[in-house]
Amino acid sequence: MLLLPLLRGRSPRCSPRIPRCQPVGRSALLCLITLLLATAGCNRDSTKSAEGAQDADRDPPVTVAVTTPRRAPIDRFIPASGTLDPVRSALLITEIGGPLRRVTVAEGERVTAGETIACVDDTDLQLQLRRARLVAARDQQNLERLRSLFERELVAKEEFETARNRARISAIDRDIAARQAARACLAAPFSGVIAELLLRTGETAVPGAAVARLLADDPLWLQLYLPAADAGALRPGQPVRVQIPAADSTWRAAPIRRIGSVVDAATGTIKVTVELPNPEHELRAGAFARARVITGRREDVLQIPRNAILYEGRAPFVYCVQADTVIQRTLEVGWSAAGWTEVRAGLDPDAAVITLGQGALQPGDRVRVVPPAAAPPAAASPVAADSATTEPAGGNPA
Repeated sequence: MLLLPLLRGRSPRCSPRIPRCQPVGRSALLCLITLLLATAGCNRDSTKSAEGAQDADRDPPVTVAVTTPRRAPIDRFIPASGTLDPVRSALLITEIGGPLRRVTVAEGERVTAGETIACVDDTDLQLQLRRARLVAARDQQNLERLRSLFERELVAKEEFETARNRARISAIDRDIAARQAARACLAAPFSGVIAELLLRTGETAVPGAAVARLLADDPLWLQLYLPAADAGALRPGQPVRVQIPAADSTWRAAPIRRIGSVVDAATGTIKVTVELPNPEHELRAGAFARARVITGRREDVLQIPRNAILYEGRAPFVYCVQADTVIQRTLEVGWSAAGWTEVRAGLDPDAAVITLGQGALQPGDRVRVVPPAAAPPAAASPVAADSATTEPAGGNPA
């Protein structure tokens, strides 16, 4: 009777009611079989529930961004920095004293060579010049009169010589007065920009006082101090790329003009002068500049973003995506420049290299790839932060 439900295809309940069994051999066996079948059904249901819970507890895929390697030229360079200096600079100084009658320029104004900058009140100087001219003209007339008489032997030679010397002295005095009057006005010795105005109209200038500071800003000099160990890789005309953050992010081309011949004993550096053209006068003297002195170039090399590279000790590696799963690739790297690093071995040209979100990954993790703009920032990683110090010789900081 107890096996009848099983034979009809029914499953016993998880907690079946155990019938009373008579202490008879056959009845006891039937009761035991019924109990075992009921227990097996419960175990199957419990196993299915546990598997469903395990699937629900599995970690969701990590969101990452990827890129494929590129092929492009890469430069080797010496990084440096400095400030822009004018090619010429001059303080415009008055040679005579007096109140400034007029100042014709303002700070930041451009002037050409010979243009008037300022004038001291020259009233007294003009009067002295007029007097000197009159005296010189009178003495010259007297000399001409005595010359005619001397030629006719009507005056002594001594009287004629005295008149001639007086005329010469008067002419010299006239020329001195003219030069003094001309010095009342300051003129620009070269074309440039008024960097600073030190005196203004109405103020009194003493002899030797500076009125303005004039700069010639095309071209500008960039003074760099490079390790003396790199001197052998430098030569005049060598290309340098210069960036002025205060102006824009553009890297400008400029050549080396001079290489110092003396090593600074305190710093172990040599002075290198770079000439930076400035025809539009958009760059300002005194601005901070970054420079890359190009010492080598490789064409058509495989490169990946430098921030994708992690390190195990000194061994660089990257994480790649293969079938939504993270795999690790150990690299042999070369030069670095502008945020990209040369890959010499260890990576396929079409690999999907993880560039964002790789900081907390492990090989075998499941990932979900999204565009870089939607990916989370890369997690901070000590090995990633130290990557600049573990580059092979010949690499450059980005």
